[in-house]
Amino acid sequence: MNHIRPQPGETTAAVLRRSVGRVLLLNVMVDGAATSVCVNVEGGGSAAWRRKEEGKRRPLDLDSPGFSLTERTLVLVYDDVNMLANNFHAVREAMPAKAVKTDGSVAVGKLPRDGADMGHVLAELERRYDDLLAICTTLDVSLDTKLFSLRRAVGHSVGLMKDGDVTEYATGVLSAFSESQRVYAGLPVLRGFGTENPGRGQNLPNKGDARLRYYMQRNPNNPLAASRPLDYVAYELKPLNISDGLKWNCSFDPRTESVDLLLSLAGSHVFTEVKMAGDKFVSAAVVQLLYYASILANDKQRERLAREIKGFPSQEAWLCVIAQQRDDAGFASDLGAAVSFLRHEETRETLGPFFCGAAVLVIEENPEPFCAMKGTPSFRVLRDGEHFIEWRK
Repeated sequence: MNHIRPQPGETTAAVLRRSVGRVLLLNVMVDGAATSVCVNVEGGGSAAWRRKEEGKRRPLDLDSPGFSLTERTLVLVYDDVNMLANNFHAVREAMPAKAVKTDGSVAVGKLPRDGADMGHVLAELERRYDDLLAICTTLDVSLDTKLFSLRRAVGHSVGLMKDGDVTEYATGVLSAFSESQRVYAGLPVLRGFGTENPGRGQNLPNKGDARLRYYMQRNPNNPLAASRPLDYVAYELKPLNISDGLKWNCSFDPRTESVDLLLSLAGSHVFTEVKMAGDKFVSAAVVQLLYYASILANDKQRERLAREIKGFPSQEAWLCVIAQQRDDAGFASDLGAAVSFLRHEETRETLGPFFCGAAVLVIEENPEPFCAMKGTPSFRVLRDGEHFIEWRK
């Protein structure tokens, strides 16, 4: 997005000649006063423009346009405006209702160039100059944090506890969480989580985690019959979701990175990692979950959740791992170590400022489905399979 700033030494005429089509120029000088303008440059060279303060159309001479660039000028073609508004909350707030299509996406081209709504857009985007610059700067910030590297390198299980205390590895994970949290807290407020398509996942799947999700979708009210009501809300929550036209500075594609489940505990968000039989153990799930938690552990994300996904009266949040019971060697001891790690004081001190606590649920698939729809799978928490750890008693 750095192309929205004129190049050093670039003239107004040069900017206009490379900006064929409809363009917004923020913070230019007209008759000695700072303002913003909307320009329409046709392919044949004809052009017209208007100031934000007036809806009057003016002819535009590309070689002598009647306005000049400043150090704060930003050049936004309509496609830039649409993309920014569809991905970043600060820009979306500048768009009037008439610029929003029936599918919820923004198309600023729906607004007449010389109408009052376009004047409103120019004024609001000009007011959000710092937000626009912050977005450009943020897209250059590396998101390859140490915690992401630990998450990517995690094996079938990891050593979190030894002789009743956290391991050096576990201490490193907690330290990496704190560093990662600071990086992600600096990102601008995004829009959407990639969960908006109600047609996803309607067919009965075969894979274990998908079967669990399928069951919970159809039985959203405390589907696992836990002692504390954990209700299903959504799946594959993408904290860094942006459209294809934008790209984060990282070695991975954030559009494929997602929290398995979003649950609700008495109105609080519960970010949940799922590990079914044949998948990694609980300790590995904890490291993966802490990576996502570091992205979501800030006020911007909490406000985004409250705005984008309704039904959460509280902005408090929990972490959760759901693991299917298995007889694999080492599973029980790994589970115990993971729970002990979550109960440890060092863990509470690191995560408690951001989350109310954590839950680990060990489940099994019910061999006799009790759902109304024949053949639909069902799951339940094992007796003694619940572990709720509160970090804010």
